[in-house]
Amino acid sequence: MTYLKNSFVMLGLLALATAVLLHGNLTAPFYRIDDRYLMRDAVAGPWITPLIPRQGFMYVPVVSLSWRLERALFGPGQREAMDLLGGERAATATEGTGSPDGAGAAPDNGVRVMRNWACGSRLVNGVYHLLAGFLLWLFLKRIGAGAGIAAVAALAWVVHPAALESVAWICERRNTMCAFFGFGSLLAWTAPLEKPWRLPLVWLLFGLALCSKPAALGYLPLFVALEVADPRQGGFAWRDPKAWLSRLGRLSGQIALSVAACLVAMHVFVRDMMAPPGGTVWTALLTDAEVFFRYTAHVLLPVNLSFYNGLEPVTGLSDPRVWLYGGALALLWGAIIWAARGPWRVLAVLGLVWFFGGLGPNANLIGSMGPLQDRYMYIPSPGLLLGLCAALKSAAERWAGMKPALPAAGVAFVALLAVLCALRSPLYGDAAALVLDAAQRQPDSGMARWSAAQIKRERLLRRIDGASDSMKQEARDEALALIREYEAALACRDICDFVDPLTLRLGIAEVLFLYGDYASAKAALQPVMPPPGPLPDRMSVARLFPGATQPGRGVRPLYFYQSVARAHVLLGEISLREAYLKAATPGERMASARRAVASAEESLAVDPEQGEARVLKGKTLIRIAYLHAAAGAMDEARKAYEAGKEILSSLPAGSPPADAARQILKNVPPPTEGGR
Repeated sequence: MTYLKNSFVMLGLLALATAVLLHGNLTAPFYRIDDRYLMRDAVAGPWITPLIPRQGFMYVPVVSLSWRLERALFGPGQREAMDLLGGERAATATEGTGSPDGAGAAPDNGVRVMRNWACGSRLVNGVYHLLAGFLLWLFLKRIGAGAGIAAVAALAWVVHPAALESVAWICERRNTMCAFFGFGSLLAWTAPLEKPWRLPLVWLLFGLALCSKPAALGYLPLFVALEVADPRQGGFAWRDPKAWLSRLGRLSGQIALSVAACLVAMHVFVRDMMAPPGGTVWTALLTDAEVFFRYTAHVLLPVNLSFYNGLEPVTGLSDPRVWLYGGALALLWGAIIWAARGPWRVLAVLGLVWFFGGLGPNANLIGSMGPLQDRYMYIPSPGLLLGLCAALKSAAERWAGMKPALPAAGVAFVALLAVLCALRSPLYGDAAALVLDAAQRQPDSGMARWSAAQIKRERLLRRIDGASDSMKQEARDEALALIREYEAALACRDICDFVDPLTLRLGIAEVLFLYGDYASAKAALQPVMPPPGPLPDRMSVARLFPGATQPGRGVRPLYFYQSVARAHVLLGEISLREAYLKAATPGERMASARRAVASAEESLAVDPEQGEARVLKGKTLIRIAYLHAAAGAMDEARKAYEAGKEILSSLPAGSPPADAARQILKNVPPPTEGGR
């Protein structure tokens, strides 16, 4: 394997591996799953904005600045970009597609520019990934892994199917930049001690890694392990106090940077912190036995990867999963360390520290929306690959018969990963297909179920928009299947980690409303509607849904306030329609219209920019005007019509609510005597 020592050969192989990752998704647009919102925030405001920590936003200034630069290189002008990413017009420009991000649409010029911008950003992700793989190869060679092992581990990491989530999903630039700067800091750390630039360069690169993603904290245990057991220096003088002090001094920069990163992360996410899985740190540690085992299995044989993953917390030692998964992990790592002898054992231990230390920031000791995600093993996985390769190499040296088979096994493993990656890559070209695949693979994942329901809802709306009653009835089975999908999401134990019950019930109610089942729509909503009065703050939303969460968990109000606003609009629409369906008297119609206005006002109290609520209030006031005119109260009729007209005319041009308002004003003239 002499040719694997050549840097240009390795760069070529790594570039080929990166091409396998991107071949099926390079031209895909931004995903609605975080991409668009992060891009919008990245290009908004002055260039200093990303440097200022903000509540609720991960502090990743390096990544945000890179997106700004790409918008200048690949994207539209500032005004067009903001319209495209932030306005309602942009959201509707991608309707009529088969995915929630607009993939497959026949876009206008603005959306085409956005697709090109996404292509450029995804390509840059790939470049960071490729360069991180090259730095990984250099680092592994420097610590004594040898050209062959370093090449197999680096190529396996670059072409691994689990890397797709970090490379193809543009908002996970955080991972690729964190790997690039982090591996660079490890390489600099292993430079000769006498080099004066060594420590400043390490601190600079490690700081940039932390400013790319807080998960870079997982590098700190590896820095420590390299000091304790550096195979190039013949081990560590355990009893020499001077050695401890000197090494601690060299590590002081990384420690200080890590403490600062922790303080910033706690500041920006103080309102979003959740209880660990099962409710306590102890149950989180028990649950991590399954989490770490699944990560290990996904690294070694990635045949069941999923964009979303379901996870049932382990709440006690009586749960057999603790012993099953914990025992399997202990056996695997024990076998690796036993098989590795001499200097290879040092590398195997370093790999173990790298893998588990790298997973440390995502070990669920502080709860998160996704306790198990493929992207979390992006940075730690080289450790497991290193440990496995070191064990096999050591065994091959002891048993000469294994030597010829070892290179072939490495090539076969990389080739298998490449095939699996090539098969999975197109899923990341269509976010809808990616989510539906996750719902099929992980039916117990609330996020997967709910996201799949949202996609099916959009498809149903497109199918029946403007359709005749007969065509709507033909789609009735699809609507019933959608309701079952929402109900399945509600039944998932982890659903409240992602979305509140009101949002899910609202999805069911909207489908029932489309088919005229107003009584069932109200019945779906009313039990989960908040009581009159001020809404609870984000930390207190859980008390509205007693019994809906796991012990020790709350409700994540990600969409709660928007859902309350939409629910009031829906109830107002139902109030209007029910009165006319029942052939109500003029007095009953007036009462239903006033209830609709009250619903619109409640919606606007939650979200003053809620366009649908303003349309509801405006058109209902016009309806009240006609009811007044029918009763001969022309003064009241004129006042109500003008009030409704003013509301409808105030909507920002180009938005769907404004288009609906324009149609109402065009088709409904001021009432005349007698209500005509």
